[in-house]
Amino acid sequence: MSTTTVIENYLSAFFGDNGADLDAIRPMLGEHFHFSGPLMKAETPDDFIDQLRNMGPIKLKIEKRDLLIDGDRGVLVFEFLTPDGPVAAAEWYRVSGGKIVEMKLHNDPRAFLSAFER
Repeated sequence: MSTTTVIENYLSAFFGDNGADLDAIRPMLGEHFHFSGPLMKAETPDDFIDQLRNMGPIKLKIEKRDLLIDGDRGVLVFEFLTPDGPVAAAEWYRVSGGKIVEMKLHNDPRAFLSAFER
């Protein structure tokens, strides 16, 4: 499976119309998966899924700007669509064996923190 296909499948499962399908996402993550972002870090795929479950239902919407692929790596440039307006973001992926093994999210977390305070 190509890097593009792996990432696109993940995005479809995470940002679907019915919210994030965490049960579908888990098998897409490699056993040595790592995630880092401004609001959370995970050292295993199960830790990542557990932290997402603890956040409650996730129904984020995005507008994709560009998906750049270089071999086993990809970068999605996008905007989170929030009630307070779009939030620019980029997420870096590394794929191995048809699974995502590393993700790094880059965005300004202030819009998300204010949403949790409401």
